[in-house]
Amino acid sequence: MLLHKRLIHQGTVFFRYRGQLPIIVILFSVFLIVFFPINLTKEFRYGFYALSSLFVISGHIIRASTVGNRHKHTSGRNRSHHYAENLNTTGWYSVTRNPLYFANFLIWLGLSLSTQHIGVVLLVCSFFWFVYQRIILSEEDYCMLIINIGQSIDNNNGYVFSYLDLLFLVCILFFAGSMKLLKHKTSFFNSED
Repeated sequence: MLLHKRLIHQGTVFFRYRGQLPIIVILFSVFLIVFFPINLTKEFRYGFYALSSLFVISGHIIRASTVGNRHKHTSGRNRSHHYAENLNTTGWYSVTRNPLYFANFLIWLGLSLSTQHIGVVLLVCSFFWFVYQRIILSEEDYCMLIINIGQSIDNNNGYVFSYLDLLFLVCILFFAGSMKLLKHKTSFFNSED
């Protein structure tokens, strides 16, 4: 359980910096290409370019159709935290749980194939597995409560509270209320310089 929580924490950090992390892959890729070049025959090069183009175009099509057909308030260009008011379950989301990450992988795989360097391809695949596996775990952790409530509403034509749900709700309300009282009615949280 501790390992699972650590992976979720890493996923939250990776989610925040997911736009900057590919820079590391690019730097290592340049290193591999410059210091460990691979020469392929003309036929193999054309094959790599054709496969590369296929993956990049497919990835962009999946991204465009996913973003263009998603529900409002389901996800956004947020970096600091996960955000969703609803879950996407139609379109590409009915085929895979993470169509945008799948599309990103196809694009990066295509770009790595265009380098014609197997080391770069392996690096990109390893990077995506390592980073996005953790990001997906952190997103699934965030979505657990939403999914459970949604399934209960679907199954029961409304949300049916169990005793544990009510106990959990009472504990949250008690904790939140007591923190609010301590913050606004006492000097408990004031730090002295």
